[in-house]
Amino acid sequence: MRILTYGLLSAAFLLPSAAHAQGTAETLASYRRARAVLDSAIAAHGGLQRLAGLRSLSMRHDGMSHWRNQSPSARPPWATTATRGRLVLDFAGQRALWENQTQFPGGFHNHSRQLVAQSGGWSASLIERRWFSQDDATGNQRRNLMRRLPAWNLLTALERAPQLRYQGAATVAGRPHDVILYAAAENGTQVALYVDRRTRLLSKLEQLVTDAQVGDAAFEIAYLDYRPVAGIPLPSRRVVRRAGDVTEDIRLLDYVVDGPLPDSLFVRPADFVDGTGGPVADTSLVTLAPGVWLVQGVAGGNNSLAVEFEDHLMVVEAYGSDAASRRTIALLRSAVPGKRIRYLVPTHHHDDHTGGVRTFIAESVAVVTTPGNREYFETMARGTFTASPDAQSRAQAPLRLELVTGKRRVFADGTRRVEVIDIGPNPHADEMVVVYLPAERLLMQGDLLNLPADGRMRAGTLASRHFLEWVDRSGLAIDRIIPVHGRPQTVDQLREAVRLMEPRAE
Repeated sequence: MRILTYGLLSAAFLLPSAAHAQGTAETLASYRRARAVLDSAIAAHGGLQRLAGLRSLSMRHDGMSHWRNQSPSARPPWATTATRGRLVLDFAGQRALWENQTQFPGGFHNHSRQLVAQSGGWSASLIERRWFSQDDATGNQRRNLMRRLPAWNLLTALERAPQLRYQGAATVAGRPHDVILYAAAENGTQVALYVDRRTRLLSKLEQLVTDAQVGDAAFEIAYLDYRPVAGIPLPSRRVVRRAGDVTEDIRLLDYVVDGPLPDSLFVRPADFVDGTGGPVADTSLVTLAPGVWLVQGVAGGNNSLAVEFEDHLMVVEAYGSDAASRRTIALLRSAVPGKRIRYLVPTHHHDDHTGGVRTFIAESVAVVTTPGNREYFETMARGTFTASPDAQSRAQAPLRLELVTGKRRVFADGTRRVEVIDIGPNPHADEMVVVYLPAERLLMQGDLLNLPADGRMRAGTLASRHFLEWVDRSGLAIDRIIPVHGRPQTVDQLREAVRLMEPRAE
């Protein structure tokens, strides 16, 4: 009887129902329609033979970066800075060179060059005259650079042809479009391509991302103002949006197709020093004083601070992500059993420094912050994280805020005293806290001075200068400054970094 039942069940699975057959037909129809849209778009962008036969393409860019959740204010409008540089794609040599010059809020100057090749690559700071090995540079990174140009998104979709599906019709800038989907090779994320029905040119690329503050969000690259270059339509403008906010608006200039590419262009500057430094153990504890630990290696080499009180712990900074914070919490539970984390102190609101805050909220840890960040963390706590669920997605814990009012808040018991001090407005953030341990003469800070891995001094920023001025006025006894980024430092090193600042010609 069991054998008969098994046979009947097997037959039921082997004979497709009408609904299943219809579903298969719909899948095939969706693929075929998407493939027709894709083929017509590739033809409009110069054709497969022309694109596949290209040896090289280079261009310059010039425009504005809009610093969403990286501005001095926790609310829009976001700070903007100029950005310019170039992209060189060597298809024959399977390598790409990316150069960019910009500033981050707070006087952070950046002029970098990156090479991505088949056998790894390197990056270089042209200001600091340092280079950094990037042995983990991959074809995916090269593809990410190539996606800045629309035709190569179409070719990537063609590589992933079995995943192609027709999403439907849409209107972009008042014009009808066909929308097709494919799954990205690196992580399977669906990418939507919007193809103009009249011109068959790619108007924009869109995909779902997880934003540190709001959760599920759309990431979009719009390609605008096409013009022909050597028989290939190329955009004159690119606009990037995240969660509806413009983060970049640039002009694309001086295209050169199949121009000469001297090998010297791809050679690492010979007179630069190696700033790579050694690897840092992932999320490990280093004792700074009895009951005070540096949590190092957080989310790729950054630091948090853990402080033990009589019956609880305080953590300073939740850098990175939910996964990074889960590792930190697990490590502290193992090292200090029986004491729960009661307080989390972010140094400022920037989303790289607060990307792991929701994990602590889920643990009912109180977030200690300044009044101007209340709305930012309220939005974060209720964010919708369904694409990449985190601890707070499951816990749905209420946000517990403890505000630093009057520029200073003291946490003390019979064993420890910690002062959380708002030193803002700072050029980097309007409200910026440092955390001071008077008995240990330690001061924790984020983004005010970052010493590189190789230990060589680098020039400070406007934020560093403001920080030094505050340190001198404060009269605090400080032996060590603990950074979120880089190595522990001294006040003398902070003073040297500010001394090294000079007017930049760039």
